[in-house]
Amino acid sequence: MKDSEALAEETCEELSAEQLRAICRFRGFNPPAGPKASLAAFVAPRLLEPSGVAEAIASLEPVWLLALHRIAMAGDEPAGLEDLCAIILPGRPSYSTDWRSFFRRVADGLLNRGVVLIEERLTMFRAASRFACLGLRVPDVHRASLPPFPVPTEPLGEKVRARDALAFCKSALGAAVVQAGGRETAAPDGLLGRVAAAISFAEGRLHIRQATASDPASFLGQVRRLWARGGASRGRPGRTEGALQDATYVVSHLPPGEGVTAKELHAALARCGDDVKPDLLGAWCEEGCEAGLLVSDAREGPARYAAPAEPARSDAAGSDGPLVFRPDERGIIVDIERSALGALLELTELSRVEARDGQLHVLPDIVLLGRQARRLGSLPALEQASSSSPAFRAAVEHVAARHGKLLLHEGLLVLRVEDLGFRTLLGHRLPATRSLGGPYLALPRGLRDEVERIARKEGFAPRRVS
Repeated sequence: MKDSEALAEETCEELSAEQLRAICRFRGFNPPAGPKASLAAFVAPRLLEPSGVAEAIASLEPVWLLALHRIAMAGDEPAGLEDLCAIILPGRPSYSTDWRSFFRRVADGLLNRGVVLIEERLTMFRAASRFACLGLRVPDVHRASLPPFPVPTEPLGEKVRARDALAFCKSALGAAVVQAGGRETAAPDGLLGRVAAAISFAEGRLHIRQATASDPASFLGQVRRLWARGGASRGRPGRTEGALQDATYVVSHLPPGEGVTAKELHAALARCGDDVKPDLLGAWCEEGCEAGLLVSDAREGPARYAAPAEPARSDAAGSDGPLVFRPDERGIIVDIERSALGALLELTELSRVEARDGQLHVLPDIVLLGRQARRLGSLPALEQASSSSPAFRAAVEHVAARHGKLLLHEGLLVLRVEDLGFRTLLGHRLPATRSLGGPYLALPRGLRDEVERIARKEGFAPRRVS
């Protein structure tokens, strides 16, 4: 993706001089006289300033405000003009659109406010029209000025149904431990089951969706992504997933203290061109409430949903909450339910984890501890484990005693390989190979003959230096 400054210049190139003057009028700029080139040079650097953005957005007609939110929904990806067709041209198939004419309409109704950038993208429409290849993006600096999403809402009231999202994360982790430990128990249903199934303990590391979870925020972020994907759905799962991601955006952009019903949420998504079954959307909202990702009112009648005002903090979002465990000869056995999630994830980043007999075993790892040697004295979870576990205490003392010292290893072969392709090949052919930085590699001396054989086969002439 181009940087924002380049996109601002590209936007000014695509717009007419009249549309650039409109940007100055709506944003409160005082434009210079002269040709379009001087006007574009004046407007481009000011597009990314926050001044006048809220006023420009307030001047949008309702249909263009909805289109602006539709562009913002795309997040890090630019929205295409085709994404706006259902809003601007409802009922008309996008394949019959005159893209040049449609772009001019979007430019006169939205782009001339100076709150959206134009970005050229590769699409299947390139052969049909250059304008169909244009994408639209809301700059990050302007997102804070976006008003609530235009959907009917009502106050949630004093009684709000809210669950602890971090407690849900621990429940999913506990279920994953039980499943991985070989116990004959039924897997949980719904989102809890999907999150538990996404957690693994391969090679001694705790992963969720093939990514390490180093803190509650990253763990909860993966849970939100799984929730936004929805459960197993028939028909068009890709379109359903996209609609639920848009629904996540809508419930996160409501007026403070107000919620939306599943029916109104469905209508809002339909106006944006999303196709999702109403009953699936209602079940998705309830899943979000059970996981603490949404809150709802407790009044009679249709439930109203909204995103939590702030992340749950009852379980110590940082790492200063308690780590509850009992030591064993190899490390510790963690009580997941009673431990703070932050403290638990902090320790797993420095340790090996095993799920055995329905319990989470955390074992000290000299290599992982050594990589964080400078921080060992500032990690509360590690301090708690070291105070009661002889295995952790010995590992920390071992690392601390050797920190800053030069270690000489015996039995290693050091290679200097200038060719990047050959260095990569050796890494694939010989998994024991380790990079020392730059052109240098290290591996066991017993593999010397194999290295020479591979080098000669690849057309290199190896040279030994004792």
